[in-house]
Amino acid sequence: LKVVDIGHPNFRNHIKTTDNLLQEMGLSESPAIQVFNKIDQIEDAEFLQDIRGRYPEAVFLSGKKGVGMEELRQSITNSFEKRLTTLRANLSYNDSDTMNKIRKLALIVNEEYTEDGLSITVKATIETKSRLLKLIKSSSRHSPDKNFSIKTPL
Repeated sequence: LKVVDIGHPNFRNHIKTTDNLLQEMGLSESPAIQVFNKIDQIEDAEFLQDIRGRYPEAVFLSGKKGVGMEELRQSITNSFEKRLTTLRANLSYNDSDTMNKIRKLALIVNEEYTEDGLSITVKATIETKSRLLKLIKSSSRHSPDKNFSIKTPL
């Protein structure tokens, strides 16, 4: 989160300083959400509308009054979900150890119990995807051509 006090007279310089620092650190491409705080202190509606137009992806809130907090939560959730990939696999009921490891690495979206075993759909970050692939491929019932698929994020 890149939080700036929109009521501060030099808020634009604060944004530039933060962006420059992130660039120097090699983090300018990292996911970030621009947050304008203290909108309750802005009396000029036209000014606020202008800033909203310049930063259409930003979140505008008042932490003091709780305004915009749900929008911030949703923006954080959306940002995180963009980084997830969906994996599907079939596991034997004997693969409880594998399933426990998967639960620690990913979000279980769906579990379907069949007479042959457990069919799962999980969401995971790209960083944990390779670990999950190894776990699933090493399970006793895994068959790469029939029981495993990867669905890319929407």
